[in-house]
This record gives sequence, C-alpha cells and structure tokens, in this order.
Amino acid sequence: MLNKIQHYSGRFRGELVFMVANYLTPAVGFLASIVAARYVAPVEMGAIQTALLFAPYLAMLHLGVFTGLNRNLAYYLGKGEKEKAMRMVSASAFTAKLNAWLGLVFGLCFAISQMLVEQPNRIVIVAALAMTISLVVMPYITHISTTCRSGQHFKAFGEIIFTANGLRMVYLFLPALLGWIGHVLSLTFQPLIRWCLLKRKEPYPVTEKFYRSDLFELIKVGFPIMVNGYISGLLLVADQSLVALFMTKEELGFFSLARLVVTTMLIIPSTLSILLSPKVAACYGRTHDPHALRRYFWIILGVHAVFILPLCFAAYFVVEPVVLWVLPKYALGIGVAKITILTCLGYLFSGLLIVTSTMRKNIVPIVLYGIALGAMWIGGYVMFKLSETTTMEQIAWLRFYVSMALAVGTVVYVFLSTRKVER
Repeated sequence: MLNKIQHYSGRFRGELVFMVANYLTPAVGFLASIVAARYVAPVEMGAIQTALLFAPYLAMLHLGVFTGLNRNLAYYLGKGEKEKAMRMVSASAFTAKLNAWLGLVFGLCFAISQMLVEQPNRIVIVAALAMTISLVVMPYITHISTTCRSGQHFKAFGEIIFTANGLRMVYLFLPALLGWIGHVLSLTFQPLIRWCLLKRKEPYPVTEKFYRSDLFELIKVGFPIMVNGYISGLLLVADQSLVALFMTKEELGFFSLARLVVTTMLIIPSTLSILLSPKVAACYGRTHDPHALRRYFWIILGVHAVFILPLCFAAYFVVEPVVLWVLPKYALGIGVAKITILTCLGYLFSGLLIVTSTMRKNIVPIVLYGIALGAMWIGGYVMFKLSETTTMEQIAWLRFYVSMALAVGTVVYVFLSTRKVER
C-alpha cells in the first residue's frame, strides 16, 4: 500500500504542486484586499476601481483563441502531430500580441480622456496607467499559462504560482507605507512579475510560422466554450442581480456572504478542470473515440466528489458559528449562505463538460446554461411581482433548484455523448 501511495504521489507530483499553489492564491488575494481596505480610503478606492472596471470588458477580445488553444494543444500533442500543435501556439501568440496592442491603445486613450476632463482626478489617471500596463501583459500571461496547462507542465507552473504568491506577500503591504499609491503599485507589480516568471519558463516558445487557418480553427473551437463560460458567469451572479434590482442595498449586503461562498468553492472545480482537461483532450487525440472518454466521465465525477462533498459538508455546519464570531453584522445572511453551499453541490457535475468541450459538442451546453439563466430571471421576476414579501432565502432556493436541474441535464447529455456507437 505504501509503495502504491509513493508511486501515485510521484506520478502526480506536478498536479499536487499546482493544486496547492492554486488554492493558496485566493488566500493571498484575500489578505491583499484586507490590507488595501485598511489603508486606502473608500473615496480613493472608488477612484481606482473606476479605472480598473473597464479591464474585464476587454477580456473577450481574443474571441476564444486562448480557450481553443487549451483544447487543441493537448489534442494535437496526444495525436502525435507536434508540428500542428506548435502552429496552434504560433496563432495564439499572434493573438496575444494583437490583444496587447489593443489594450495599450485603449488604456492610453482612457488615461488621456481622464486628463482632459474639467476636473481631472489624479488617482483615476494613475490607476488608468496601471490598468494599461496590465492590459498589455495579460494576453501574454494568458497565452503562456494556457500552454503550461494544456502541455501539462503543472510542476513548473505550480512553482511559478508559488513564487508569484510569495513575492506578493511582500509587496501587498505597500498600501500600509504609501496609501493609495502603494495600492496602485501593488496592482501594477502583480501582472508584471507573473509575466516575467512565465516568460523565463515558457514551455512552447514560437517556432512555427503563423497561418490564418490555424487562427480560425482556434476561434471555431474556443469561441463556443468561451460563450458558455460567459453565460455560466452570468448565472453565478443572477441571484445577486435579482436582489440588487428588487430589494434593498442592505439585503444585497447580506447576500455578499453567499458571493463569498461561491467564490471560495469555485476554486476547486476551476483547478480540477485545468488539471483534467488536457488529459481528456490528449486521450481524444489518440483515439478520436467518444466512448473512450466514458472512463473520464467517471473519473471526473469521482475526483470532484472527493474534493467538493467534504468541503460542502464542513462549510454548511461551520459557516454559522464563524459568521457570528467574525462578522456578526452579517448574521441575517447566514441562511442564504447555507442554501448557497447546498447549491455548490452542482459543481460535482459541471466538470463533466470538459468531455463534451473536448469533442467540440458545445451547442447543447450553451442551450442548457441559457435556459437556466432564463429560468432564474423569469422565475425571480415572477416571484417579486406576485409577492411583495419575497425573501433572500426564496431567491437562493430558486437558484438551488435551477442549478440541480442544470446538473441533471449535464449528466444526461455527457453520458449519452460518450455512448458506444455501433458501426
């Protein structure tokens, strides 16, 4: 037994290093947020956030190219077509370069526009320049990170994340020394350091010529996956959006406990997806047989159950005493948080979509998530219109039932997609 444990721990050492590093990242980020909130005044923080708010809206400029690379690199390597795989890397690198230039233009235009207003705010201007730096390097970070994940270089990638987190533990205290300037510097250092670390250990530098056909292939593969991710992101915040629209700001504040639960729990399926998706893609590249992926159907379910079930069970019973001890002002949000923990059981099944996205069967998942999102908004709207006493807990239960229905649909679709086809 001991020999088996040593064998598997050695075989999956890279994956373990990456998982631990990835789980530490939100903890370091939480500490950074606490320090910033302690030493940066709300009005200064609001000015900084005004500039940074635009960045997420540019995150889809790649049109799914990086998402497509995540699938195609592992797929073609598994198929034994290394030259084709490297051409995919070249197409993705071209997209990163193009997105970096677009980010530079947008960031500088925004900064200049803030300088030309009647009463320019220097904090917004400085934050805009910091955002510009981030917009330039983030496409390269995403590109190289994707090659690390899809190429299964998890040990090196995990070490990079460890180093980045260790350095952040030092400069996250800059707000304590320099106030809002320190916070802006901290936000600037974060992407720059990560880019430098990744560039030093880039596993697949560009070696092949760039072809437009490869770029179109990556978009064709990745765009539907990106769209589904976008819709699932909207579904994550649908309950909070309903509360924000129909209830008071105080009730929305209580609902922030649920948001914290979702953000914390989401790191598990996100990490497992990064670890498992290249293995599924490589298997499909070798066999090109959907039934060969049935094995991963059960592996994905089992691995997610091992990590998610104990955490949900513990969180359900721990959340109340912890909130009453640390955040007693948020006690009225405990009920919503508990329901949200039950909703997170749906993460057991969301990882199954790794299988269908590898097979490029993305239309049905998009439809399923679209129906779920529509059900949340229509159901919530009807609940508020029919009753003036609709509670936060009722909205949370609506999200629970919609998520469970979505989980059932996902399981059925993925299971049928991996059935053996008679020839």
